Amino acid sequence: MTKMRLPGKPKQRRVNRLTKPLQAAEDGQQRRCIVAARSFDPALMIRFVLGPNSEIVPDIDRVLPGRGIWVQAQPALIARAVHEGRFSRAARTKVSADPELAGRVESLLARKLQDMIGLARRAGRIVMGFEKNRRCPARQQCGYAFGGT
Repeated sequence: MTKMRLPGKPKQRRVNRLTKPLQAAEDGQQRRCIVAARSFDPALMIRFVLGPNSEIVPDIDRVLPGRGIWVQAQPALIARAVHEGRFSRAARTKVSADPELAGRVESLLARKLQDMIGLARRAGRIVMGFEKNRRCPARQQCGYAFGGT
């Protein structure tokens, strides 16, 4: 049985988890940073949620359930939020935050970037290597080219 769409109602697009932050920015949504006390575009921020053991968990993909706690994507601000107990205040309960949370977020972001580069490479959108880069502009088939000297 196929699902019928009502006339005049726009078709909903599937949201890719990699482009979701970019689409949120286009919609004009903003989130409030618990450290800077200002609203920013969600693409410039890191979302944290309260874990099952009352611990703060970074939600890099923005898919974990729970009320989000937002901090600007700067290691100094994340460390300041941990040091000053801003996560407890934002969660309205006593929470534990790892003192090395900023380093953990940085490693998670680096891992996500590596995964995205790997996916793009397998899709043929990125070319890596000196010889491949030399041939790429002539064929005009790649989106990005990375090479070392």
